[in-house]
Amino acid sequence: MTLYRVLKYISFLLGGIGAVLFIWLLSKGDDAIIASPELQDSILNSFLILTWVVIGVAVLSVLVFVILKLFSGNIKNILISIGAFIAVFLISYVSASSDDYRLPNGTQVSGQLSKWVDTGLYMFYILAVVAVLTLLISSLKKLTFRI
Repeated sequence: MTLYRVLKYISFLLGGIGAVLFIWLLSKGDDAIIASPELQDSILNSFLILTWVVIGVAVLSVLVFVILKLFSGNIKNILISIGAFIAVFLISYVSASSDDYRLPNGTQVSGQLSKWVDTGLYMFYILAVVAVLTLLISSLKKLTFRI
């Protein structure tokens, strides 16, 4: 059985467990959940455990597929992609400001935290623009080659 098929069955199983937990949540009703801290705790813990399992499966499957792809002889393209990601990170980090801020509730935000937040936002903006441009260019190429 291939790894894809195993992960597909695991995702169906986790989706079924999530559906059962959701039905359990709905069957208890709002008033019972609000009134009982023990019921809140048991339902919340069940959903949190399921969430951590799903995150673990997702991270594990990404790592496995990346490692399998890495050793399939496509290392040049992977290194180019990693280099491009590092370049985007460096551009974002250098262009981020490190000013101190005071939030409306009076909390002081340090310059270093501000720099990391700006870096993350700039990386998101750059990668989003690149993704949209890639989709547009791909669509235009498909349109021009069909004519």
